Amino acid sequence: MHKFISHENREFWWLVALQATLFAYFPYWNLTAPWAEPVTSPWAFTTTVFIAASAATSAFHWGPAFLAANLPAGRTPLGNWLVAWFCLGFVERFWIGITEGRFDAESTYIGLLIPGQESRPTLFWLIPFVAAPLAIAVSFRSWWKPIVALQLALGGGILVWALVTAWPGIWMTNPRYIGRPIQYEARLVEGVILSAAPTIVIAWAIGRRAADARAIWRSGFAGVWLPIVFSLTLGSIACEAGAERFWVPSIFRGFNWALLGPDGRSFDVAMKWTVWTMFAPLIVYTFSLRLLASEWQGRLSHLLGLLIAATAVCLTGIWDWFPESNRFATPPFSIWGWSVALLGSVAGLHAWRCHLDTQRTFTDIDQPAK
Repeated sequence: MHKFISHENREFWWLVALQATLFAYFPYWNLTAPWAEPVTSPWAFTTTVFIAASAATSAFHWGPAFLAANLPAGRTPLGNWLVAWFCLGFVERFWIGITEGRFDAESTYIGLLIPGQESRPTLFWLIPFVAAPLAIAVSFRSWWKPIVALQLALGGGILVWALVTAWPGIWMTNPRYIGRPIQYEARLVEGVILSAAPTIVIAWAIGRRAADARAIWRSGFAGVWLPIVFSLTLGSIACEAGAERFWVPSIFRGFNWALLGPDGRSFDVAMKWTVWTMFAPLIVYTFSLRLLASEWQGRLSHLLGLLIAATAVCLTGIWDWFPESNRFATPPFSIWGWSVALLGSVAGLHAWRCHLDTQRTFTDIDQPAK
C-alpha cells in the first residue's frame, strides 16, 4: 500500500493520466467517430478498433517506454535532429490547438443548415490568447494535475451525455439515406494513429520512471489502449445514432451529429462545452517540448531559434495551403505522425532485442563451464 501511494508512484500515474487526455477531446473524436458504423458493422468495427489501439499503444507507448527503461541512466539515443523533428510536430499541434479553439464559425455554419440551430455570440474568440500562456504557465508547476482530472471528467461526461441523448437513434433508420453509410476502416486506423502520436515523448518519460516491466505494460493499457477503445466506442455509437435521427443531405460527416441533443437543438451549447476539451492537450504539447529541450545537446538557444522559426511558419498560415484537408490531420502532420509511428516501432524492436541479449547473457552465466 505504501508503494502505491508513494510520491514517485503518484507522479508516474499522473503522467499516464496526462496521456489519456489526448483521447478525451474534440480532435480525436472528429478524426475517428464519423468514419465508424459500430451499430451497422459491429464485427468490423470491433476488429478495427482492437487492431488500431494495439498498434498505436505498441508504437507510441510500449516500444519507446521499454527502450527508455533498458538504457543506462543518463544515456539517450536522441540526436539533435530527432529532437528537432519531434519539436516541430509539437509546435504544430500547439498552434492548431489554440487556433481551432474558435468554434463559433462552425457553430454558425451548422445553424444555417439545420433548422432550429442558433449560434449566439460569445467571447470564445479570446481562447487562443488565453489558452497559450496559461498552458505554458501551468506546465511548469503541479497545477496541470487538477486540470488533467477536470479534462478527463469533462471529456467522459460529454461522451456519456452524447450517447444517452442520441441513443434512440440506434433503433431508427434515416429515410433520407439513399444507401447505408459505409464504414471507412482505413480512416479509423489513421485517426487513431495520428491522435496517439503525441504521446510518445511522455511514454519515454514513463519508461524512465517505471519500477518494472509490469508498470510499463499497465501504464500503456491505462493511458493509451483503454482510452482509445472507450472514447472511440462511445463517440462512434453516439455519432451514428445522431446521424440516424437528424442527418439531412449536403451536410458533411463529422462528430457534430453526436452533439445535437435529445431534440436536435443542443449543438451550440454542446459545442461550447466541447471546445474546453482542447485545453489539456496543450499541456501535453508544452510538457513534451520541455522534456525534449532537456535532451538537446549543445546550446539551448539553437533549439529556441528553431521553435521560434516553426512558430513563425504557423503564423503565416501554411495550413491554409491544404483547404480540403482536416485541420486536425493536415498532410504535414500526417507525415510527422506516421514517421513517429515508424520511429516508435523501431524503438520497440530495439528494446526487444536488448531484452533477448540480456536473457542470453544470463543464460550463458548460469551454464557451467565445460
